[in-house]
Amino acid sequence: MYASAVRRSATFTLANGAQIPKLGFGTWKMSKEEAAPAVAHALKAGFRHLDCAWAYRNEDAVAHGIKQAGIKRDQLWITSKLWNSFHDPEHVEKALDDTLKDLGTDYLDLYLMHWPVAFMNANGAMVRSIRSTGGHPVEDTELSRDFMATYRVMEEMVKKGKVRNIGVSNFNIRRISEATESAEIKPVVNQVEVNLGVHNDELRNYAHAHGVTLQAYSPFGSNQNAAKYLEDPVVIDVAQRNNITPAQVLLAWTLGRDIIPITKSVTPSRIEENLRVLDIQLPEEDIKHLTDEALSRPIERTVDPTEGWAVQDEIFEDGIDQTREMELKGGAYVPPPAHESPIEHRLEPRNDPETPSRQFHTSAHPMAASSSSSSSSRRPTAIQARLSPRSGSSSGSSFFRSFASSSRSAAVAEVQPPTASEAPVVSTSPLLRTTTDSAIATPGLRFTDRESNIERETKKMNMYTVRTFSTSAASRASVSASPSASSSAAAPAPTSSSSSRTFPDKKAFLYEKYLRLLRDSPMVLVLQHNNLSVADFSKLRADLAAIKLPEGEAARASLTVVRAGLIKAVTRELSADNPAMAQLQPALSGPIALLTCPHLTPAYLSALFNVVDRALGHAPPRAPAAGQSFPAVAVANPRLVPLAAVLEGNRLLPVPQTRDVGRIGSLDQLRAQIVGLLSAPGQQLAGVLSQASGSQLALTLEGRKRDLEAKQHIDLHRQQTTLLAVRSAIRDAQAHVLAADPTACVFGEDVAFGGVFRSTMGLAEEFGRDRVFNTPLTEQGIVGFGIGMADMGHTAIAEVQFGDYIFPAFDQIVNEAAKYNYRSGGQFSAGKLTIRAPCQGVGHGALYHSQSVEQFFMPVPGLKVVIPRSPIQAKGLLLSSIRDENPVVFLEPKMLYRSSVEQVPVDDFTIPLSEAEVVQPGEDLTLISWGAPLYACIEALDVLRNPPAAIAKHFPQAVRSASVEVIDLRTILPWDRETITRSVAKTGRCVIVHEAPVTAGAGAEIAAHVQQNCFLNLEAPVARVGGWDTPFPHVGELFYKPEAIRIADALVKSLTY
Repeated sequence: MYASAVRRSATFTLANGAQIPKLGFGTWKMSKEEAAPAVAHALKAGFRHLDCAWAYRNEDAVAHGIKQAGIKRDQLWITSKLWNSFHDPEHVEKALDDTLKDLGTDYLDLYLMHWPVAFMNANGAMVRSIRSTGGHPVEDTELSRDFMATYRVMEEMVKKGKVRNIGVSNFNIRRISEATESAEIKPVVNQVEVNLGVHNDELRNYAHAHGVTLQAYSPFGSNQNAAKYLEDPVVIDVAQRNNITPAQVLLAWTLGRDIIPITKSVTPSRIEENLRVLDIQLPEEDIKHLTDEALSRPIERTVDPTEGWAVQDEIFEDGIDQTREMELKGGAYVPPPAHESPIEHRLEPRNDPETPSRQFHTSAHPMAASSSSSSSSRRPTAIQARLSPRSGSSSGSSFFRSFASSSRSAAVAEVQPPTASEAPVVSTSPLLRTTTDSAIATPGLRFTDRESNIERETKKMNMYTVRTFSTSAASRASVSASPSASSSAAAPAPTSSSSSRTFPDKKAFLYEKYLRLLRDSPMVLVLQHNNLSVADFSKLRADLAAIKLPEGEAARASLTVVRAGLIKAVTRELSADNPAMAQLQPALSGPIALLTCPHLTPAYLSALFNVVDRALGHAPPRAPAAGQSFPAVAVANPRLVPLAAVLEGNRLLPVPQTRDVGRIGSLDQLRAQIVGLLSAPGQQLAGVLSQASGSQLALTLEGRKRDLEAKQHIDLHRQQTTLLAVRSAIRDAQAHVLAADPTACVFGEDVAFGGVFRSTMGLAEEFGRDRVFNTPLTEQGIVGFGIGMADMGHTAIAEVQFGDYIFPAFDQIVNEAAKYNYRSGGQFSAGKLTIRAPCQGVGHGALYHSQSVEQFFMPVPGLKVVIPRSPIQAKGLLLSSIRDENPVVFLEPKMLYRSSVEQVPVDDFTIPLSEAEVVQPGEDLTLISWGAPLYACIEALDVLRNPPAAIAKHFPQAVRSASVEVIDLRTILPWDRETITRSVAKTGRCVIVHEAPVTAGAGAEIAAHVQQNCFLNLEAPVARVGGWDTPFPHVGELFYKPEAIRIADALVKSLTY
């Protein structure tokens, strides 16, 4: 976990190329007596970044500290800030000169506008503010709103050489957007509060997308919150696991989000402790864990002078600003600048404009050498020529095997798998993971509770292989049975007890917390939350906190987001002595939250349920007129669904187990059922239902179907895997989404029949033909329909039967889906649209069923393109694609549908997009590919190490032991530039393999990027191996696609260059 000590001098690169030290030393709230020795010690310890401000009134003491430390000016980064009293353009330079004088320097490395607020100061007096009779500063509202008038003078200071970089401070998305659009010299820094109480995640995403680096003041929460954040159980847990201090956790978390923390201390030991964070690299999962924790909390600012200064416009605009990620929703792709170099290395003679054009045809295949046209000037490589006799001895009958169906609408068509002579050996490839342990260890694999590469605690039903039972009549009858009957029934025996289980430190404190909630709370309401935003949770928690407490009580209701795996383990421990907990377990799947109530008094419960009703989307109903009854149907909000309630820790209030909104005859009937089930507190609850005029009716009328069939006997201490092919894994992923997301739909040509490759088999029968349905044979209509569904909030999974026929929908994908969010200024989005399409060659599909189409989408911003290579990748990447907030084109290699088989976790998990996988590390050459050609690459490495005797002379001994790094790109757009650049810079050689034609293929963009960024590291030209510039042939398919010998030939050429 510790990096090299060289990290101490590490810097961030600002948008203008300036190098800024990644850790700052702040001087806010330091007296002059404290500032000088603190700054001196910080500089001697190793700090080189000082954060100052005119308003701190200690800049002369900072200068004294610099002098004491004896550090040269050119080794320091000094930041100061323009105070609100000097926003008048006539006063900006005067304020800057005063700061330069106090700091004893003739320039600043960075000058920030302290606040987007201007105070009246007609004469430019060097005062903090001119106060009104009410004690507030007098605001210059016009200048506050026209802050660019002040900023333009700051730009002039750069031109004069008094300032080298300029930026802003305490700007929200709206203001930073105005500044970046209007400025001649764009701001490179925005300094804002960032800590566990103010995550500023939306601002971070927006700022980074527009070339603005965030600096974080108060990373510990300042004086009023520092103790709380440093003693937070999550922070302490991360600190203990990484053997660092809580303060270092918070600083490393901030650095891990590419934000510069500004630390502040006058204690020498703490100054040194803070500085040591430069030697710490917090694991990615811990950064994500802390970020999620911060996102789950309401915003709690330590500094917000909006009211104290009585300004006209709210400074931070919390609750509104979080919705302003216009161009960046979900991390939308930002295209890089165009490659500017006019030089192109011609890797193939056919790509050289000076070379006469030649005709390439399938007769050039080595297997047809005896009958090849003599007019063809294209010669095979030396290695291919040596292999031609061997290839010619193979039976040619397989080359004339017809495609299973030439009709696109033939749902039952299956492609006959290619023979060994036509395709790489997939089934025995080392790329596949054949054991449970290796499957769980897949790089990047994340289960939905955000845990990776650990022993799992729970197993969900494998939605592809487990189809031996359906909802029984008894189970259906239990839904309508009275609660009293269900409560008296014997509880099902738990499959395993977790009472003796020892949990990792990472989860132990959460386990104890959940245990206390279920055991000690008088009432627990179990809720399923779907796609609720941080703002939604914050508002719900604020509404709960605002409920008036009963007299003499101090505890309030709380809403806790829980991990499904842990909460299930807790209920298993409690179920031995508590039948209600055993009955509760089927409801604990997916995203779960617990609403705990410490009081069962009628007034408090009534107010609590009113809050829940509003969160569910219900307006509190008025009392019905005389002679009328309450509505029998409640309006469901799928974003928040009540599942069950536990009273007194041992009584379960079941939610009607219906797929749609439940129905009930009358409120009296409901109250009778509750009274029959519950104890005295339950009777109070029943009384509250009447007193609240039926507003709580939704608690028992809403719910989603829960599987109550008999549980399988499973090993609860390990994650379960099952053997799946790619098509089964794709089917499994879609089943997970359909089960967890009531808005999800799958549609396309013949999907209700199982699909041409059986990747939707049985989904229509399981989830209904209103959610899995066929469409006409119109690709443009399919995608257009999906865009509309996604914009209306549905999770739309569209299948285009073959990637070759995606072109009629090109306008819908490129000009509508990808640009919809941008065109509407963030008001609309097709981000919930995923387009599945089979691609690449298989079984002689010829020119209409074999093409690779990923290269056509390379220049499309706002779109993502993904190609998996194996069942684990197919399931994890598809789930990530469906849940990504950008439209995704998910291309599935047809050859791998049945031939690629491995152990796949049965749980719901994701693999991150835009992160390439280093399949095999190496030092001498980087080999990049994706999809089916990866298997040919692995075979090529075997050929390189152990060439056949007939061609061994073409493989020098020196190259046979070459260490080749193999990278699976996985996401083609936006692709992982960092991993590729880092690898090629290390190896100095690069070979790119894909099935699409080499000309203008995706490999061309990668090669251009490598050439531009690794030019000085390259030992050989970047080589590309791909399809020829011809239509995909029906017979010579092996010759057209990159196969092991062609790839090995390219490896030898590169290694011997």
